[in-house]
Amino acid sequence: MQLLAALLLIFSLSAQASENLPDRVSLGVGARLEFLPIHLIESEAPHVPSLTALLRMDLPASFSANMRYVGVVIKNQLELGLGWSTTAFGLPVSLQYFGGVRFGALEGSGFNASTWSWVHHPGIQFSVPWQDSWIMLQTELILGGTEHFKLGEFTDSSKLKTPFQGFQVNLLVESPLGEGARFYYGAGVIVSVPYDQAWLVFSDENEKATYPQLMVGYEFL
Repeated sequence: MQLLAALLLIFSLSAQASENLPDRVSLGVGARLEFLPIHLIESEAPHVPSLTALLRMDLPASFSANMRYVGVVIKNQLELGLGWSTTAFGLPVSLQYFGGVRFGALEGSGFNASTWSWVHHPGIQFSVPWQDSWIMLQTELILGGTEHFKLGEFTDSSKLKTPFQGFQVNLLVESPLGEGARFYYGAGVIVSVPYDQAWLVFSDENEKATYPQLMVGYEFL
């Protein structure tokens, strides 16, 4: 909680300080489609794209303050983060941390459940120039804590044996569109326990599952 409060304070102060520097702020919106393993939910997996949004503010010394959201009603993540960029062997490298809350709900057909937990996503990104675009390799750990859930009138919490829930690796291509705008697309792989998905919180499976995802988005200043 203290870390999230500090990140929020940094983001708020940075926003006030950069009112006259709009070029330091960028907003990205997009969609992400995860192809969930059907055997875990014992029914047809809902291939519904998630909305993604990222607000980034450049700070001095190659730092950045970030806020991102990924959601599709039954699975939502709202996070604050800090990033730092440098170069290695002449190529851009970015270190980042996101922390926030993951929450979701399932209602209808006699099923009424909700869940939430704190999540942490440290990661690193490598970028390589290609023609007028950038190819970016991203990897991110998925760390979580106690999962709080409600099923009807019953409420409980489930503490995981380890905070490490999995990881994801993404390969993206980012191309400029003029006036600071950028278009990106790519694919990735997620390896995680069922708790990474709100609708799998009651799954009897404890082994990590592997499934792909597709991403597309637009970022503008």
